[in-house]
Amino acid sequence: MGSRDFPADQAAGLRRLFAVPLAECVPVVARSGAGAGVVANVAAACARIGRDVLVIDATPGEVARALGVPVRRELAHALAGERAIADLVAEPGERLALLPAARGLSRALEAGMRVSDIAAAARPRADLVIVHAPVDVLEAAGLGARADVVVTMGADGDALTTAYGDIKRGGGQGARYRVLVHGAVTAQAALTRFVSLAGTARRFLGAELVFGGYVPPDPAFRAAAAAARSVFDVAPASTAARALEVIACMLGERRPPVVH
Repeated sequence: MGSRDFPADQAAGLRRLFAVPLAECVPVVARSGAGAGVVANVAAACARIGRDVLVIDATPGEVARALGVPVRRELAHALAGERAIADLVAEPGERLALLPAARGLSRALEAGMRVSDIAAAARPRADLVIVHAPVDVLEAAGLGARADVVVTMGADGDALTTAYGDIKRGGGQGARYRVLVHGAVTAQAALTRFVSLAGTARRFLGAELVFGGYVPPDPAFRAAAAAARSVFDVAPASTAARALEVIACMLGERRPPVVH
């Protein structure tokens, strides 16, 4: 099979096999550093509360590094006919799977594949697919119109400006965003930052924001990052772990949006 034929043939076959929506989808704006660590740990938290999770990571290995997963190949190698998509999936934890897709996700979308096609081939039993990608890739996948787009926001001085920029690039008007705040010392401090962002985004972009929870600056979170493991591997009873479980539960509040 040639690389040009692979995406279209695979997409057509998967659509015949899976004629119904496959899984709930959570699109997440890609963020490096601590933001990627939050995404990795939210995924681990979702698996911990019983979801079967697939993370499609369209960054250069940010989530993989946060979970200590070596990445040698990614989705682009499957599109070239070198590997089956399922062979590229890593399993850093129970009920948690990761598909690296730094180059491959955009290429797959351009070739006519849908996120559901990719998810079905990578992890057919997944009931939650987290797509961690730049804003333009999420838009190309059509995910912003069907589910709250998750934006992570830190507590440093530039975090609000960065989050606002992500929302602006995502189209703003009529879109819904779920904001996860990390690094705020208290819930009130996290809410204050969120309210500031939400007011600005509503006034200038017409975007609707919802508060998705916060992760406090727990030493356990920093220890997990240093060890390239999830918080649940390092300190499952920590404050950060409990906060992440709350966030994971909140992600399921709006169940209608699905992978299309």
